[in-house]
Amino acid sequence: MQIHAVKSKDIDAHIKGLINEGKLSYSSIEKVLDVLNAAFAWAKMMEKWDTNPVEKIKPSLVKKISKM
Repeated sequence: MQIHAVKSKDIDAHIKGLINEGKLSYSSIEKVLDVLNAAFAWAKMMEKWDTNPVEKIKPSLVKKISKM
């Protein structure tokens, strides 16, 4: 998937998939989310990308991850 095609729903589906797989720990999934957030934040800061698709869904995903 190209970066310009990534939407919040794609991030949400990826994280939910990691949770459902049950192979990674809470901290590992949270790190995946943090890396995605940092990458999109950097792209936004460098004016390579208009929005950060992780930003608006991160709080709800962190709650889901913590319920693992």
